[in-house]
Amino acid sequence: MFAGWLLGDAENGIKGESGNKDLNVFRSALNRYFEEEGLGRPLKGEVEVEKTILHYRALQILSKGLRGEDSDLHRVPCPESVFEHLLRQGLVAMGEDLDFIGTSLVQLLGWLRGNTVGGFQRGDVKIDQYGYLNVTVRLMKMRPEFKVHPGLISIPPPPDGDRHHARARAFAVLRRCFAANPTFYLAVRQSVEPVFVQTGEDKAAALLTKRLRTLCHQLLLELPAGAIVASHSWREMAAVACFLAGYDSLRMTNHGFWQDPATMYNAYIKPYKGSFPLSRILAQLFDFLRAV
Repeated sequence: MFAGWLLGDAENGIKGESGNKDLNVFRSALNRYFEEEGLGRPLKGEVEVEKTILHYRALQILSKGLRGEDSDLHRVPCPESVFEHLLRQGLVAMGEDLDFIGTSLVQLLGWLRGNTVGGFQRGDVKIDQYGYLNVTVRLMKMRPEFKVHPGLISIPPPPDGDRHHARARAFAVLRRCFAANPTFYLAVRQSVEPVFVQTGEDKAAALLTKRLRTLCHQLLLELPAGAIVASHSWREMAAVACFLAGYDSLRMTNHGFWQDPATMYNAYIKPYKGSFPLSRILAQLFDFLRAV
């Protein structure tokens, strides 16, 4: 009944109370409450609950498709050529196009969801005097404490003197973005109604996806059928690329702000590790995640 209330009834014109496809967050909240009351975690591994979660997700995806929205395809990794395209365009683009190219690169480098980018405030993205890219994370799924004590990402500069290194090329575009507009990373926040920035990632993610596809419109015509270009694809793309490169799973988990390596592997890597090829340029981009 609770899942039905969240989902709504499109046939009878009853709007659902949530567009979230995942009931696990509600199950976790209930389990935490039961556990605090000394009753264990009764909804964990319960067969009927698992079936309801899967059924609810399928119905939410179907309803999105009926509304003409992307129906869960945004979780497929982008082709690496999209990243290469942004690097090239970032050297010549101007104005809003340059702002959104820089924002997409920050999103990729930080493995960030759309609502995290939409939650940026002035000063949250900087390159310091030692060449590190520092990002403040205020909005993060399953991490409400970040609203009070933000998470921090620090991405090291590329190797000295190697201007062809993938991270050197990305940082060169970011420096161009900072020179043209020191607050370019606020492009999403300034384009999306504040209520959506604060309460849901769909609006911010949809805007990022729209702008990304506009920036890559010519490239999209040349990609093979089935290739997906969307804002959340960066997160999958980066995680799968680093897994295939053999990078340290704990460092990857921390970089993506997952609380459990199993979540990262099962939700982001396992579905695509056999179909997404090893990308040397992405492996180079994230080589700071190698095992120490």
